[in-house]
This record gives sequence, structure tokens and C-alpha cells, in this order.
Amino acid sequence: MIAYTSRYFNVIAPVLRHLIQKRYGYDLAKRAYDGARPIYRNLLAAAPPIGADNPMAKNLYEACVFFALYRAAYGELTPDMLRTVVDDLFSLRIMGVVGMAINLNRPKDVAKFNQRLHANVRWVEEHPETEPYTWDFNFGDTAGDTQVSYHFTRCPINDLCREQGLMDVLPVMCNIDHITARLVHGRLVRHHTLATDGPICDYLIRGDQSL
Repeated sequence: MIAYTSRYFNVIAPVLRHLIQKRYGYDLAKRAYDGARPIYRNLLAAAPPIGADNPMAKNLYEACVFFALYRAAYGELTPDMLRTVVDDLFSLRIMGVVGMAINLNRPKDVAKFNQRLHANVRWVEEHPETEPYTWDFNFGDTAGDTQVSYHFTRCPINDLCREQGLMDVLPVMCNIDHITARLVHGRLVRHHTLATDGPICDYLIRGDQSL
């Protein structure tokens, strides 16, 4: 269980409703949105206890919003349809603000990115009760701070989806990693995901201007 908060739902779900309606009509959007909140609450109640103040917790909270609307549509919103909605979401103009703040072609921004990841590890060290459940960062070669390299062998979103029967839609969430890398002017190279029964989720992110 992870502590309930409506904050993420209140911000993300109305935007998803608008995007679903724009693509697929009012009835489907209303059905998905109206039924999603109790499902969202139940998913959080079933989620691994990673700690609500875990700096990575927002990833789980946000993913559960997508899962809740998907499940509330009772099969009428397919994974491919949700993938299209996700693409629409990250194409919104406001998402460009992220790229103004971080540019992975700048070594100083890569250094900040790596520092933030290491801060996640320190948080877990300070909260050892969450260690069996939360993401485990394993860092690779950062090539003189010109790239970001790490992998997970444990992902609470993956664990939740396996328990809750949401594996069909989990790859849509995994693809967001590629989208967010592009938002910060990067390219994600990945060979495995836990969602597709790989041994790890691997991340090698370089600036999009690098060779």
C-alpha cells in the first residue's frame, strides 16, 4: 500500500479525459473518467509500500492514473488507443517547458541529472524499509558525465501490474521513458524491460546531438 493522495489524479485525469474525448468521443471519455477514481484508490491500496515521500513515488502515482482510466473503460480503451493519448499528452505545448529546463547535450545538465538519480538512492538508504519494494538503481559508465547509464532489476510499477493483471498496458508506460528522454533533448537506448520479461530495465541516455 502507498498512501492515498488525490493530487495526481486531480491534475492528470481531467487532461486525459479531454484527450480521450478529442480522439474517441464524449461517451468513452466520460465513462473512463467517471469510473476511474475508485479504481485509482484501489490500485494505490494494492501498490508496493515504497513510501509516499519517496522521490520516485510520483512515477507510481502517475502511472496509476493512466491505469485507472484504462480499466474504467472496460476494454473500450485499448492499449494502442491509450498509447495515442499518451503521445497527445506529451505533445502539449506545456511539456516543452521541461526541455527549457534540462538539455542533456549540456554536460552540466547531465551532471545534475545524475546527481538527482543518486539522490534517489540516498533516500532509500535512509528508508531501508522501502528497499525490498522500490526501484533499485544500478549505475553504469557515465563516460565522463556525458551520458546517463543505469538499470533496475526491480520496478514497483511492474510488480503492481503483474499482480493486478495490467501487463497488456504496462508497455505503454515503459514507452514514456523514450518520450521523456526526447523532452530533455536526449535519446534513450534500451535493450530490455521487465514488462517484456527481460532481466532488467536498462537506460542509456545521451544528448540527441551526440554521435
